Parts: sequence; C-alpha cells; structure tokens
Amino acid sequence: MKTLKAIGFDDGCFSKKDEKVLIVGVVTNSKGMVEGVLSSAITRDGNDATRVIAKLVNSSKHYSKLKVVFLQGTTFAGFNIVDLRKLHEKTGKPVISVLRKKPKYEKVMKALARFPSKKKKFEQQEEFNKFEGVYFKAIGINNTEAISLIKSFRISSVIPEPIRLAHLIASGITRGESSGRA
Repeated sequence: MKTLKAIGFDDGCFSKKDEKVLIVGVVTNSKGMVEGVLSSAITRDGNDATRVIAKLVNSSKHYSKLKVVFLQGTTFAGFNIVDLRKLHEKTGKPVISVLRKKPKYEKVMKALARFPSKKKKFEQQEEFNKFEGVYFKAIGINNTEAISLIKSFRISSVIPEPIRLAHLIASGITRGESSGRA
C-alpha cells in the first residue's frame, strides 16, 4: 500500500486576555511517522484562521505530497472559524474537519450572539456526518473518500494521527504539558 501524507491542525490553550493564539500543524504519513511540524499565531475570536492555515499549508515543503488537510473542528482560538470551502480553494487540497462530539449548534448560536459577524460565522458551521466515533465534514472529496482517509490516518485513536499530534504539541507548548484528548 502506498504511504500517504496528511497535515492536521489544532490550536493551543489560551485565556480571554490573549490576543494571539498558537496554532500547530503536524505532517505525518499514514504509518504515523511525523515528517514535519508547522506553527503560527491566529487572532483570538478573529477572522484569520483560514488565511493563516492556507499560508502554512501552501508554503510547506511537504505541500506537493499532502493528500489531505485535517482540522480539529472548525473553530480555533475561540470563534476564529475556518471556512472549509475557502481553505480547500486556497490550498487545492481536500479538507476534513473531525470532532469527537457532535457540535451543539444552539450553544454555538448563543455564543456567537456577541459577534457583529455572527450570521456569517454561523453559516460556516455546517452539519457533520457521523462515522465510527467521530463527526466529520469533508470539502473537496466525497464522504466515502473522506472516511477512507480518516481510517488511513487512525493510529492510536479514533481521531486521525495528524490532529492528535497537533493537539498534543499545541497544548504541551501552551500549558507546559499536554492535556485532554484531541
């Protein structure tokens, strides 16, 4: 079987006083070996996550070999929401957002009430599909292909390894030690 490469992103821990939040991308192959780590900062509750992630992906030396971009959900740094369609368009790569739990859209709408751009931000929160313990939304590929990629990159968790490792690294850097589950 051909070894595939993917990149997964998650953000670090932050407080309400933080203006910028660490975001980490980890490139792995489908055997779970880490091949690269990328990082940058995004604005807490801002609108730059899509642009920053696209720039990291496109400027990576691994770009040409990446099969997919995995994201830990769609919201980073509070409510800095990634536009999955724009990210796919900007990178030319399929994008799969993966979560352990189904998003609670009522709570999301309540939290978004304080944002002037709440309607636009909520429209980017689309329905997720369920598959073997995770919820996912895929752009740039169909659900069957997305499930195949999720399976290919599962190593030690129901979450694809690039996301799991991005979570561990980002939380380890920002807290001093990793915590929680991706």
